[in-house]
Amino acid sequence: MPRRGVAGISPALLLPVLLMIFLLPVGCSRSGNEQRIMADDEGLEKSDGKIMYKGEPVNGVLTEYFEDGTLKSEAPYREGIRDGVIRTWYADGTLRSERGYREGNEEGEHRGWWENGNPKFRYFYQSGIGQGEFREWYSDGSDAVLRNLVEGREEGLQQGWTSEGTLSYSYVSRNGRRYGLSGSWLCRSLD
Repeated sequence: MPRRGVAGISPALLLPVLLMIFLLPVGCSRSGNEQRIMADDEGLEKSDGKIMYKGEPVNGVLTEYFEDGTLKSEAPYREGIRDGVIRTWYADGTLRSERGYREGNEEGEHRGWWENGNPKFRYFYQSGIGQGEFREWYSDGSDAVLRNLVEGREEGLQQGWTSEGTLSYSYVSRNGRRYGLSGSWLCRSLD
């Protein structure tokens, strides 16, 4: 018959279970030094490209509120540099934007919404450089801009539309050259 330890758990499993119980919460907890600072606090200043609070680099979240007390923005910082997802809201509490940063550089997906909830923009960054599909929309949800970037440079199809839905430009970028209609308006059909 196998040996049983505490609470019927075999001794071989007891140590890993106890480690998970006691160490997992510690590993997932935030640093006790994290600050929450109002963005208009007089103790904030910019020095050597870093946000400082009372002479020390900010390690925490800068917050801003509307006059009625509704949250307007949260911006995480580490060692005085943007690091994490910055979120902004409209006065009614609707999410306005989410923009990721890593060590001060734009990183990952950046998204924004109109006050009516429709998407406003979606961009992608890698180490601060635009990468992939960049999209923008008008408040009614119709297309405004489509850009394709590779390492921050236009590559592939680029298009823009007026608020009425008319295509205002459409071209393809290849190796730094543009092919197609760039900001041109056709005066007559091409049939």
